[in-house]
Amino acid sequence: MDKRIRQLAQASPRLGRYDKEKPHVASRISGYEVGLGVRNVKRVQELTPTENRAAARLEGKTLPGGWVVVGKIAQPLGATGGCFSFGYLVETSDGRKGFLKALDYSAAFSSQDPPISVALQQLTESINFEKYVLARCRDRGLDRIVISIADGTFTDGRAGIDTVEYLIFELADGDARNHMAIVSKVDLVWRFKTLHHIATGLEQLHRNDIVHQDLKPSNVLVFNHDHSKLADFGRAACAGQNPPHACLVFPGDWTYAPPDVLYEFCLPDLQIRQLSFDAYLLGSMVVFFFTGAGTTALLLHEMDPAYADWQHFNGNVDDAKLHLRDAFGKALAKIQIDIPETCRADVIPIIQQLCDPDPSLRGHPGEKRGSLSQFSLERYVTRFDLLLKRAEVGLFGTLV
Repeated sequence: MDKRIRQLAQASPRLGRYDKEKPHVASRISGYEVGLGVRNVKRVQELTPTENRAAARLEGKTLPGGWVVVGKIAQPLGATGGCFSFGYLVETSDGRKGFLKALDYSAAFSSQDPPISVALQQLTESINFEKYVLARCRDRGLDRIVISIADGTFTDGRAGIDTVEYLIFELADGDARNHMAIVSKVDLVWRFKTLHHIATGLEQLHRNDIVHQDLKPSNVLVFNHDHSKLADFGRAACAGQNPPHACLVFPGDWTYAPPDVLYEFCLPDLQIRQLSFDAYLLGSMVVFFFTGAGTTALLLHEMDPAYADWQHFNGNVDDAKLHLRDAFGKALAKIQIDIPETCRADVIPIIQQLCDPDPSLRGHPGEKRGSLSQFSLERYVTRFDLLLKRAEVGLFGTLV
């Protein structure tokens, strides 16, 4: 990956764009930063050093249920999100292990705009929303979703400001990004199996009226080196729920945002639009597994710099679509070089369909356009399963 693509892959805008049909609330993109804004992030960093925050000093503590906090898990270099949470390894006396996500509310207590009460309410609504989605996934038996195995609160000092709310999840080996970095040569069986698991997880969510909206390599967790599940539902959408981030057109990580988000020509129907995001992000995962970069970074790399700078683009939608179409063709030509010739004819059409820069053309051509079924992932679950079976019998070769 050359220097410019790497920069595009790592650069994430700090502010999301708002849904013009909903009230504007200040928001950033990742974690539980809804309603706090950049000024309050800086303020809490100045007034409350990390080591003094309750969520940052849980090591050695025993939580309800007998969970002992063994140690803090450092965030990988280049990781996105997590500014308002800390991760820990936890363990019980009988040897059960888990990953603890401790929410850091200290920024809310330092908030000036919005007021502290509003900031606390928004943070509380965010964590309660994630708990609701996780419980829904657990109760409905979604087996490709990382569910919480415990949750609660712990106070170490003053009630309120030193009270930490936490979630404990099953412990994974790492995420898809870590796995790709550690293993020098990842065989096609692992790639297609993981893509099948990702597509299955998204399809399970969609059948239960949940849209992920933040699918990326760090949110695909790997267990026992060959089984993968989807994680992190803090930016999801769920029928009947109205979390604070619902005011954003795209609440996920803008490093991977679909081009229709960047250039503002998303589909008008909310539910269909959200499903179109998940379809694009699934296609971007396919690209990542063969190139090491997401589709959006590669797409912008192929555009004229004047158009690639989408934050200052002031042209019309048709002009943007024309340049995106040209860049998509160029990107596909380079992507296919990284895909083994033995399976290239099977993989490229999947990328073309899922990552089409025009959401009205995105999705399987056999599905009805302009409807929810346009972004059904059932066909892709089947296709990845077929590719997996072919790879398992050696039809594509073993390693690339």
